[in-house]
Amino acid sequence: MPTVDIGDRQRGRLAASSVIRTPATRDAIAAALVRAFALGRRTGVVNPYGDGDSARRIVAVLRDLPPPATLLKKTFHTVGASHG
Repeated sequence: MPTVDIGDRQRGRLAASSVIRTPATRDAIAAALVRAFALGRRTGVVNPYGDGDSARRIVAVLRDLPPPATLLKKTFHTVGASHG
C-alpha cells in the first residue's frame, strides 16, 4: 500500500519503494496523495526491514545455546608475569 511520508522527520532512513516522501506543504501533500491513490495496491514491494519473521529465528538460536549455567561459569587463566 503506498504511504505518504510528510516532512523531513524520516529523512535519511530506509524506506520501501512504496513510500512517497513529500514536503509539508498543502500542494505537495495533495500531489503526493493523488500519486498514492493512482498507484493503488502494489505487490512485490520489498520491506527494507526484513520479512517479519525475525522473532522465530531469534528463538531458534536461543534454544540452541548451551545451558545458562555453562555460559555463566567463569574460567581463569594464569598469565606469566615476572615479579623481578
